[in-house]
Amino acid sequence: MKKLLLATTAVLALALPAAADDITIFATETGGASLAFGPFPGFNSTGSFNLGDFNINDTTASAPPALPFPGLTDSNTINIQGLATLLPHTLTIDVATVGSLTGLQTIQTAFDSVGLTPGWTLQEQVLVNGVPIDSATFTGTGGVGPNFNLADFGVGPSSVIEAIYTITTGDLLSGGIAGAANAGIRVDAVPGPIVGAGLPGLLGLLGFGGWKLRRRKNVSTAGSPA
Repeated sequence: MKKLLLATTAVLALALPAAADDITIFATETGGASLAFGPFPGFNSTGSFNLGDFNINDTTASAPPALPFPGLTDSNTINIQGLATLLPHTLTIDVATVGSLTGLQTIQTAFDSVGLTPGWTLQEQVLVNGVPIDSATFTGTGGVGPNFNLADFGVGPSSVIEAIYTITTGDLLSGGIAGAANAGIRVDAVPGPIVGAGLPGLLGLLGFGGWKLRRRKNVSTAGSPA
């Protein structure tokens, strides 16, 4: 029994994401000003900072081990305030999480716009190793997802998930002057066949299916006429 438990644990461990994913938060403003925070393992918070015509109250992000399985990354931008400008200005916040997930995986994405000033636009995207996987665009409050997407995390040893927020203010003519935005993006792993198969699937993988077949064959032989 002890050998079975150890083997089962090993199979499950192979299916789980990395235990210590690093998070870096990048912020870039229309004029080219930029800041980077991190990398930090498991959790990152920028705190309050100013960038060009924007004041960002906070951007937070969690990943394993701070975010339990099946979570891969969960980020929020909190109370981003923009000043009144003659022309639209854009703030991009890129939350990059580096982990060790590899191969083709199904991931679940969800996007939220908790608050957005009329005349502003919010685009949210998820990229895996630089390839766009899913996105949503908001001109007000709302939510999209969960959506299920196939993503290639490559052969390793590491892979990158990016949750990108692009916030564009309105101009004075459209009435989108000073305002604010709050948003969130979450990415979760969808367990594959091994994890989803449960104990019967694991027993078959470990050779118990062959034992059952041999036993059935022996019973059949014993019942046949001499």
